Amino acid sequence: MKVGIIGLPQTGKKTLYQILTGTKYSEHTDIHKLLIGTADIQDSRFDILVNMYSPKKVMRARVDIDLRLVEFMKPNGFIIRMQKNIMKMR
Repeated sequence: MKVGIIGLPQTGKKTLYQILTGTKYSEHTDIHKLLIGTADIQDSRFDILVNMYSPKKVMRARVDIDLRLVEFMKPNGFIIRMQKNIMKMR
């Protein structure tokens, strides 16, 4: 599954990204750079099943997270550009 984080400036997008992926970026990360990370899905039910059945291999579900930082957000133009970028990623 792929997830994209978008939003207004100074609303915690990078903080959310860092919490989910466990990565740390400096405050001066290039504003136009696309940050790509992966987050493992933590679920206590999964751990219970692993303990019950002791499988040979354990693989958690993963989510790919894309974060694009932008300087400003124009209401219509930004949304249209993001929709085009999302369509290109598919």
